[in-house]
Amino acid sequence: MTSKQQIKSLMSHRVTIDKRDRSYNGDWETVESYSDQPAFVEYGKRRSVNQQGVEVMVNALIFLPDDAPIDVQHESWRITQTHPYQRSPMEAINIAPIDDPRTGETHHYEIETRMGVR
Repeated sequence: MTSKQQIKSLMSHRVTIDKRDRSYNGDWETVESYSDQPAFVEYGKRRSVNQQGVEVMVNALIFLPDDAPIDVQHESWRITQTHPYQRSPMEAINIAPIDDPRTGETHHYEIETRMGVR
């Protein structure tokens, strides 16, 4: 079993991933939605630093496989756990592609999130 197969086998949760953008009047709206995506969600509060350099409290770390429909350059993502339990939507604070040092290719993604979506 390859390391990518191993990490996918650990992804026992399912999430819906929403790509969000600003509407013409400045409100956030979903422009693409991907349901039933495999993930592993590790809940627990900790401090992190967002893209603007501000210290924030994050509520969960979400692990996604390398083929997840996520673009690290996009500004706003909402992720909602749907299985095994339905949870509140979470806002992506930081998205980190984790590379395999042997190949240089993306192995998986680690996304710091917080509850309460703007």
